[in-house]
Amino acid sequence: MESRILSLCFAALFLLCNPVFSVDISVLQKKLLKHTQYLVKIDKPRNRKNIKSLNKAADYIKKEFSTYSKNIEEQKFNFEKKEFKNIICVLNPKNKKRVVIGAHYDVLGEQPGADDNASGVAALIEIGRLLSSQKSKYRIELVAYSLEELDPDVYFKNMGSYFHAKTLKDKKINIEFMICLDTIGYYSDKKNSQMYPSDMLKLIGGDVGNFAAIIGRTEESALCLDLQRAMQKKSKTKIKQAAFPELLHQGGFSDHMNYWKFGYKGLIITDTAFFRNRNIHKNTDTIEKLNFKIISEIVTGLSEFLIAKKK
Repeated sequence: MESRILSLCFAALFLLCNPVFSVDISVLQKKLLKHTQYLVKIDKPRNRKNIKSLNKAADYIKKEFSTYSKNIEEQKFNFEKKEFKNIICVLNPKNKKRVVIGAHYDVLGEQPGADDNASGVAALIEIGRLLSSQKSKYRIELVAYSLEELDPDVYFKNMGSYFHAKTLKDKKINIEFMICLDTIGYYSDKKNSQMYPSDMLKLIGGDVGNFAAIIGRTEESALCLDLQRAMQKKSKTKIKQAAFPELLHQGGFSDHMNYWKFGYKGLIITDTAFFRNRNIHKNTDTIEKLNFKIISEIVTGLSEFLIAKKK
């Protein structure tokens, strides 16, 4: 009897020191669907020509952030004589170690952008909601970017993520790492559904697009591996990771690359975009093609990774 009581006490102490991260998956999926539906139904498409649509998306993100945080900021910048803005939400603002989790809310051209990138924005909002009730050793900065969909060879200094990263560097603020969420919702079990920029990668990754990918540079190899292990615990879907030398230009093309320019670590979580989803940057990038179960696994896995870092 005494040994049983002692065991129960140790179990209670363990749970007190290591709280279980519990998520109602059905509720999470409904919320992800709601956010995505709102963004794709904005009329006109949320591209840089339609400022009202971009502002409507930004206002929605800000409203959702405000349901769990008071630390919200509009970071404004100008391009082509127009004003654009990033929406920033901070959790655990008193913590010194800082991480950035980001997703862009604009689209390219006249298309709904369900996968690219309403999926990433919906995940960003819900990661914040889940983490707002947890403790982490990090100051977690959630950033919804405008103007990701610019030609990076010409306009990268006008991208919202470049502006955010440069602001951090100008203020001499260090970050532990940045994680980009971009096109995370499209999956297929069909043979030859997955493409690659090289045949060598196809030999390694296989030709079925039923996995989520974590991609970074050689500098992020340990971070990619740690994140992959943490996310796989929460996911029935395969989570793969890869880190490439920056000179090979295989580290994913999205907002995380702007943090590299300022010496910060950054990686991307993605379904590999146009290497799998033939609807990217087309008017067929619609919501019914997304897998919200897998998006919810990405959300819970990344959230637990950030919680697990508490010491």
